Amino acid sequence: MLTAAVACRPSPARQPRAQNLLLVVVDTLRVDRGVVGDPSADAAVPPSLLNRGRRFSRAISASIHTKPSMLALFTGSYPSQSGLVANGAKVLHPAGPMLAERLRDAGFATAAVVSNPNLVGQSVGFDRGFDSFDARMTGVEPNRPTGTRNAAETTDAALAKLRELEHSGKRWFLWVHYLEPHGPYRPPEAFVKRPADPGAPLPLASGDFAGKGELPKYQYLPECRGRADYAARYRGNAQYALSEVERLLHSVYASGEGASTAVVLTADHGEFLGEEDYWFQHGMRIDPVLFHVPLVVARSAGDPRSEENRFVGHVDLVPTLAHLLGLPAPRTEGEDLFALAPARRLPLLVEYLALPEILEVGVERDGSVIVQSNREPPTEFVAENGPWLARAPNAASLRAAADVLRPHLARIWKTPVEKQSMTPEQIRVLRSLGYVAGN
Repeated sequence: MLTAAVACRPSPARQPRAQNLLLVVVDTLRVDRGVVGDPSADAAVPPSLLNRGRRFSRAISASIHTKPSMLALFTGSYPSQSGLVANGAKVLHPAGPMLAERLRDAGFATAAVVSNPNLVGQSVGFDRGFDSFDARMTGVEPNRPTGTRNAAETTDAALAKLRELEHSGKRWFLWVHYLEPHGPYRPPEAFVKRPADPGAPLPLASGDFAGKGELPKYQYLPECRGRADYAARYRGNAQYALSEVERLLHSVYASGEGASTAVVLTADHGEFLGEEDYWFQHGMRIDPVLFHVPLVVARSAGDPRSEENRFVGHVDLVPTLAHLLGLPAPRTEGEDLFALAPARRLPLLVEYLALPEILEVGVERDGSVIVQSNREPPTEFVAENGPWLARAPNAASLRAAADVLRPHLARIWKTPVEKQSMTPEQIRVLRSLGYVAGN
């Protein structure tokens, strides 16, 4: 009977090995694109991917901040395994090579176009493995002296880089990281729809870290009358970013190499739009609006649309992409998303660490994410279409989560921490982005 059951399991459609890889990350993009509670699987998907690729409706990031989230995506390991357990910590022992290093060692031409200043420098090394790393940001935010590059400029730079890669004579990997819809929300006017009711105003916080019921200082825009205006501009910013992603994808699929290019679309984290009375910010606590991210993997231009609702994570991308590109299987904390495994072998985690003040870790268990924190009671987030249900976990669930987390937490507490030495300019940039406060 077991043999018959295995034999009857549907096999995945055979796909030709992908020759190239395009990774697109849209910073701060919620799965509902700001239409709060929208259960549509296509809310954060551009037109070129509507009928292509596998969309994973319960994908989670490994963190709720850009830097640790992207480090997990590129290494297949959790941020704490590289030493990121405190604010300003160095990456002491990178958990394996970066994705770009793996691909360059395999003969790929590698390039990146990034528009988030938090991905540059800071002893993390997101440029490791890239032949070309374009982080040119010539614009300035209105409320802080932070460099920026808008989505249209990011696409223009990516298209120029794409032409170079296509003429390299090699297989290639291109990472494009859009800053929008990260605030302050300033989409072009064509994407701004002012609501009839602007909503109640929010008091302005004294800094870029805002408490409940406050507006972060860097988000302030004089043209916004109330919270509904800001929410509408977030939605417009998300639409603007996705329209530029579509312009990039249209060019890729129209090119001669588009048929053999694997495309991955995701976000590093989401954004609070009033949930728990947090407004227009991220990184305050582990919450589904931050760790539940869009994820589409199109193995080729002819990969038909399919959907999965099992839990998967950013840590799964390195082994998945290694398989799709015909590379040796790496040892990571993730699993191949296209392997027909009956259940996960490895736990799926979310970290929010800023020791000694903050220690929060969530673990996926039977359709929920159970979060343990040194600041709040344990919380179980139950995945549902639309907003997730938050409740206190029962004793059995809490014990099961604790058994999984116990060795992970013990390792975190024992991790040596060396703070990176930063110049005054680097500190200024981090403070302006909301990652550093006080002295």
